[in-house]
Amino acid sequence: MENEKLNERESLRLISDMIERSRKAEISRLNFVTLYGVMGLVLTVLEWIGTPEWVKGLWIVVPVVAYGVPYVHEKMRRKPMTIVGRIVRQGWKYFVWLAIISAVYGVFDAPRLILALMALPLSCALFMLSGMFKDKSVLVMAFWGMVWSVMTFADTAAMRSSRIFCFCLFFAVCILCGFDIAKKKN
Repeated sequence: MENEKLNERESLRLISDMIERSRKAEISRLNFVTLYGVMGLVLTVLEWIGTPEWVKGLWIVVPVVAYGVPYVHEKMRRKPMTIVGRIVRQGWKYFVWLAIISAVYGVFDAPRLILALMALPLSCALFMLSGMFKDKSVLVMAFWGMVWSVMTFADTAAMRSSRIFCFCLFFAVCILCGFDIAKKKN
């Protein structure tokens, strides 16, 4: 930076720009939405075409891989530099535990509800990201996933193809949201 004197407005703008860049870099660095969305979409399509019941057990692997790959790839063992990075990292941990518990419950006790149970943690993660990014499209996706999950819990009938299709759309759009988050980093 040059040895110029900045007025109050310029220095505030410079500080806010630096904070915004740092926030976006931390959030996109810890992006698990894309991986969770890809694996969720694959397993939802498998559910739709009708596969053996044991395939539902693969849902237990989804949160572990979706958190584990960015954790190892981005070297998250070291302490993030910003408070935003720490918040996102802790948030991901809680969502992963929620997803693992949901998957175990869904696989062993409520296989009919597995899609709804697995959409909930991703919806929660999207709610967190929508607040941090101040992005309405991510908020809409989070709300959509939550509504479809609650509707599935309330419905006592077997899972219908139309609802499975909606979960396919949800996971597909989550993939796009994940790519959009990574793109916003730059």
